[in-house]
Amino acid sequence: MIARHWIAIFLVATWAALVAAGLALRPPLPVDETRYLGVAWEMFNGGGALVPRLNGEPYPHKPPLLFWLIDLSWLVLGANGLSARLIAPLFALANLFLAAALARRLWPQHPAVARFAPILLLGTGVWAVISTMTMFDMLVAFAVLVAMIGLVEAARAPRTRRSLLGGFALFGLGIGLGVLAKGPVALAFALPPALFARWWLPAGGPGADRGWFLGVAGGVGLGAALALAWAVPAAIVAGPAFRDAIFWGQTAGRAVDSFAHGRPFWWYFVVLPLAFLPWTIWPPVWRRAGWLDILRGDRGVRLAAIWLAGSVVVLSLFSGKQVHYLVPAFPAFALIVGRMLALEDLTPRAWDLAVPGVVVAVLGFALLVAPGLAGTRGLPAWLAGLPALWGAVPIVAAAGVMFFWLPGALHRAAALAALVAVLVVSVHFLARPRLAEAYDLGPVAGRLGTWQRAGFALAFLGSYHGQFQFLGRLGAPIAEIEVADLEVWLATHRNGKLVSVQEGLVAGRLRPDLVQPYRNRLLTVWDAEVARSDPRVVLP
Repeated sequence: MIARHWIAIFLVATWAALVAAGLALRPPLPVDETRYLGVAWEMFNGGGALVPRLNGEPYPHKPPLLFWLIDLSWLVLGANGLSARLIAPLFALANLFLAAALARRLWPQHPAVARFAPILLLGTGVWAVISTMTMFDMLVAFAVLVAMIGLVEAARAPRTRRSLLGGFALFGLGIGLGVLAKGPVALAFALPPALFARWWLPAGGPGADRGWFLGVAGGVGLGAALALAWAVPAAIVAGPAFRDAIFWGQTAGRAVDSFAHGRPFWWYFVVLPLAFLPWTIWPPVWRRAGWLDILRGDRGVRLAAIWLAGSVVVLSLFSGKQVHYLVPAFPAFALIVGRMLALEDLTPRAWDLAVPGVVVAVLGFALLVAPGLAGTRGLPAWLAGLPALWGAVPIVAAAGVMFFWLPGALHRAAALAALVAVLVVSVHFLARPRLAEAYDLGPVAGRLGTWQRAGFALAFLGSYHGQFQFLGRLGAPIAEIEVADLEVWLATHRNGKLVSVQEGLVAGRLRPDLVQPYRNRLLTVWDAEVARSDPRVVLP
């Protein structure tokens, strides 16, 4: 039984190890994870399910699907951090099996591809890290996989109205879920294979004729209807500013002039080989001389290539760029490489795992020695507090992977995926003290919540991103004030607490109520009476 289902057991066990390490050893990271938890909390705590809100104001930057799912878990289990932080990782797990399901549809005559694809996906370093985080990308990847399965079903269907409608309805459902997860950017992944279908549609299938494109248009229309069923009522309730942001500003604004993470057009093309590590340095992937022949002759590979290349090109047109924005295209890469590795004449070699094994061992050695070099060679002093011995774990694991013979490419791919998981988990254990010291806002948020419930007014000096809303279970917004308004706020809120992020404390007798490292600065909480006596002590 175990031997028969070892891949499914391996996928679930490796995913569980990654997620357990991420959730147990890493706090919700500010500002993104804490912000999304904060939006879900405000919707759950009386803000209503229609309009996402952050710190009391409508939040137009992301659609509500992730927040709805978090709130649904809280309706069943009560408001807690664990169930909220499990939502995105559960989608990551589902994506592994959806990728296998898509591979079975694309290559029914090559069942090995469906075994390789989820292992390759799980073992990609960026995917392994993002799969443990409360982000939107795994939801979008799920939606895109659903859309791709719908397209393939439509392409495989006999030319009858019912079968074609079923495939395109699934395609539309995927688009709708993707837009509700992260907005119109989901179309960057789902549309290219649909619009360039002539290059990959099988002979004798529906064909890239008018009927096909009518089906695609119908699917897009269905997806748009699902998204508009939320967006229109939300815009009416939240007002013109929210309407303009969700219908225009967030898409056009990010394309023309990013609000954050602005990078040049070519950036993704440079980082792509790094994003797909370790597979881009695994010899069986790049030593295959005839892989371009596969691309020319295999229609499933063509679909995946359009999916991957099309999304990279479209996303490159947007000024804001981050590696994790590409996550919904990672299954396409896994499918292409899985098809290459499933070739019958691809025989394993003794040192296939040497290159990635050495790279992981070098990274482990760097983790091992970095704390001893703290404060030298430009390394930060806080490295000295990290448990360096965790760097030895990936070194030992890499040695085991390199020197134990494994019978075939599938087992070697699984070993390499497990090695990546060991590295990610080891980094979590090693970084735990620093994460607890400089990124865990739970203790400060808890005190702020206690003060707020006791009647203290709370304010944040500078830009506030909702870091404390969920962690402190706050029942009201925190006032966001600028330096120019500081003295007015202090004068009018004698019973208040002021949060400030500072480079350091001013020498003297005045001390904050709370202080902790926050990234490379200090997070401080001041009593209004103390700050009133010398407002300079709270300045950033």
